[in-house]
Amino acid sequence: MANWSQFSFQDASSPMMEEFILFHDLIMVCLGFILMSVGGLLLSVLLKGPYVNGLIDGQWLEWIWTALPGLVLFGVAMPSLSLLYMYDEMSNYDLGVKVNGYQWYWSYEMPSSEGLSFDCFMIPSNELLNGQTRLLDTDVTLTLPIKSMIQLMISSKDVLHAWTVPSLGVKMDAVPGRINTLCLYSFRPGVYFGQCSEICGAHHSFMPIMLEMVSPDSFAEWLKIISGE
Repeated sequence: MANWSQFSFQDASSPMMEEFILFHDLIMVCLGFILMSVGGLLLSVLLKGPYVNGLIDGQWLEWIWTALPGLVLFGVAMPSLSLLYMYDEMSNYDLGVKVNGYQWYWSYEMPSSEGLSFDCFMIPSNELLNGQTRLLDTDVTLTLPIKSMIQLMISSKDVLHAWTVPSLGVKMDAVPGRINTLCLYSFRPGVYFGQCSEICGAHHSFMPIMLEMVSPDSFAEWLKIISGE
């Protein structure tokens, strides 16, 4: 979960999010190198340093600033494409969950649990208890097991929505009449928050996602409770 005045990413709780953060760090290093190189050249020209005459006419320099950007772009493109393939890869999964977006709440269904389904609404500010978070806590918490491959089948029953949990590195559009799938995996138990990331109407900001990752045994107990057994 994000903290007040936080400018960096939330703590990664999935292998995919760890890869995203590493890729971000690589991009920042490349950008820093480009900024210092271009800034140094401009500064030397403005101050008329000893290398100005060489910069005015230099075939070797033209080769460098033609080839170097291409090498940088190639170095950025390869890990980017690798991440895209990893994100779309769907291996054998242990659990399937159907997610439907409505104006303005989320509905979940677990086909493997005899059609278990439930809706999650945001808790109004005047009904929050101590320790609960405004605009993020929901009346029912989606609970899933850690260290399990979970397939999310995401769609919408009215307008465009987007199911997003930053700490797990997952974001998928919920499109009416279409089912988009993604793979969810978490190696750390905890409660993770997200929100609809597609403007979907007047109450777009009041459509949170509250996800709790627990051990497989705790997940089995939660299934019994939510099913009323």
